[in-house]
Amino acid sequence: MFLDHYVPNKRPMPIAIGCDQPSHLAAASTFRFGGSEAELAGGLCQQSVELVRCETSDLQVPATSEIVIEAELLPES
Repeated sequence: MFLDHYVPNKRPMPIAIGCDQPSHLAAASTFRFGGSEAELAGGLCQQSVELVRCETSDLQVPATSEIVIEAELLPES
């Protein structure tokens, strides 16, 4: 879905990988389309997950992430 926004315009798509344990579990879960992984992780912890902006893009990751990897998927030439 997100890739469809970037590929036709031949723009690189930003990605960020970084999470705490509940967010990792939520990311691997199957739930309704359009659902928020952060909301699911918050439900598992019974408290909201604080999100912070990445350094190189507007994407958000959990504030308690031990490590965050930021990258871009480049369109085919």
